[in-house]
Amino acid sequence: MVATAISGTNRDGTDFALPVEVVSGGGGGGATQVEGKEAADSFANGNPVQVGGIIPTGEMRALALEYNDALRVSLHGKNGNAGDTPVSLGDTGAIRIGDGGAYDSAAVLAVIPVGTLGDDTALYDTAAYGIGVYNIPYVFNGTNFDRQRTPKVFKSFTAKANTQALWSPPATKFPRLMGGVLCASVAGLYTIGNGGFGINIPLLLEANKPFALPPMGNGMLATESDEITITTATGGALTGYLFGTEE
Repeated sequence: MVATAISGTNRDGTDFALPVEVVSGGGGGGATQVEGKEAADSFANGNPVQVGGIIPTGEMRALALEYNDALRVSLHGKNGNAGDTPVSLGDTGAIRIGDGGAYDSAAVLAVIPVGTLGDDTALYDTAAYGIGVYNIPYVFNGTNFDRQRTPKVFKSFTAKANTQALWSPPATKFPRLMGGVLCASVAGLYTIGNGGFGINIPLLLEANKPFALPPMGNGMLATESDEITITTATGGALTGYLFGTEE
């Protein structure tokens, strides 16, 4: 039996020996086969042909299988500095795309699952099963673009008379009025506003007939953290609700 070694050439032109041999059974129709040159470790019984790659030092490393017969490969990302940076996994095995530093849930931009893909979750949810992506709509206001709002605060009130508050925001928040429904006990002129700080809506209301404010888009944002009140000389009162945001 004759064994012939096989070699290859590095990128720098030098030769290196591959860990395989071509083994011939000799004359008389003997079989020819390729087998591993030598056992790399105690698990490589029988001189199997090993597949690997060349590491930066020029040495060859075999690709090893895990105990469940799965091939384990490390994923690296290209770094601005010399060398590459390993892509770290979270506790659940998910690939996390962040700022490139140590894992910090506040810096995570997206989560790529490893395993079963579930439904989308919040972008910063550390238990996410999908990639969460923010899509923030903007609307044109005639001059530039505003971030589109959706009502989150709803203020209901009953029988509020002249100068009484319909909406009292926290001290550091400005109310944004986006709509509402009002019903007057006495017909006449009613004004809802906040003393001229961005909100002032005069309404002629009929008695005991609910009136819905028309669509207001992004609404009217107060310029001060002030209450929205009712002003009227009718002697009547308002019942209903207002909605919008507090910013």
